[in-house]
Amino acid sequence: ARTSRQPDNNEILEVELVREEHEVLLAMGVLDDRMMAVVKAAKSIGNGVVMMKGDRADIDELAGWVAGECNHEAEKKGRSRRRAQLLSDACDAIEAALR
Repeated sequence: ARTSRQPDNNEILEVELVREEHEVLLAMGVLDDRMMAVVKAAKSIGNGVVMMKGDRADIDELAGWVAGECNHEAEKKGRSRRRAQLLSDACDAIEAALR
């Protein structure tokens, strides 16, 4: 039996990102087709904010991809600090939606 503490993987979650965070996710070359579909399906909701929706399982998987890319970016020398910060902020927003 499922306890109330277990998350429902089919629950639809919403993730608010600023436009630049969304753009950095679109530019990630490591996302598989399913994760890219979630990112591409995001809609602008105004004021430079983009709403990304997906089921809990997909958003959780996306969080892992983004965290990995963020860690990889942090290890590179001479790369854009701005890109690293945008990835970190996007990761924070995705993980917040999972709480």
